Amino acid sequence: MESSDITIYFTLLLNFALASACALYFRRAVLHQRLEEASAKRRFTWLCIASSLFSGIAVFFTVLVVFNVGTGHGTLLIIGPVLHLLLCVVLVLLGRILVGWEAMSW
Repeated sequence: MESSDITIYFTLLLNFALASACALYFRRAVLHQRLEEASAKRRFTWLCIASSLFSGIAVFFTVLVVFNVGTGHGTLLIIGPVLHLLLCVVLVLLGRILVGWEAMSW
């Protein structure tokens, strides 16, 4: 495994951890009625997008520069932010479902 792969995996894991923490926080806020569901979903979406931009651009390129990781032909510079954007879309969808989750009553 190359150092560029480790950089991508590290920042993807950071993005996933930040989105998971936000989803759990907003789920708890909805359960304790501190926030309305629509407001919590909206805030979660924007925080997830912000964390994706943060880990996809700021952290990713900082790690590349600080640890002098080779970028090959430049494909790593494109695929890093694109992977974070795709992960952000998936995490937003899953997080919005989790924030508004209601137990089924039969």
